[in-house]
Amino acid sequence: MRFKPRTKRGVKIGRTCRGCHRDSWTKNEQGYYVCLPCKRDKANMRRRGKPRDWRSEMLYSARERAKDRGLDFSITLDDIVIPERCPVLGMLLRHGLKDGRNNSPSLDRLDPKKGYTRSNVRVISYRANTIKTNASLDELERVAAWLRRETVCNA
Repeated sequence: MRFKPRTKRGVKIGRTCRGCHRDSWTKNEQGYYVCLPCKRDKANMRRRGKPRDWRSEMLYSARERAKDRGLDFSITLDDIVIPERCPVLGMLLRHGLKDGRNNSPSLDRLDPKKGYTRSNVRVISYRANTIKTNASLDELERVAAWLRRETVCNA
């Protein structure tokens, strides 16, 4: 049996869906009234992964890391620009939830000793950031030279 919605000065109050404000006839787990389409949509979002604002998540995570490590932090959301391709490896940047994170955008500090400042931060792929995590420029050049020698010898 459907109930009659309560109104106050012509505005519905009480038993309406929290999501779309339609009359509802079911309660969710928290006891709020929701309509069946909104309940299904929320369940599907949970299954598929919520749509995210990736720049906000990158900013929040960087702020937490800076706080934990005692680094400067002065970037804003506008300072985080996610390019279409990784400037280091040239791969398309996609947010990898299923297929791995290598193509995902990652916030990189050019000089790891400095903090998260506008001049010290770039967005590159997670793969490129992982490669350069602990290596110095000299070490990376040595590895590249070794790989060139090994490739020529084994070819």
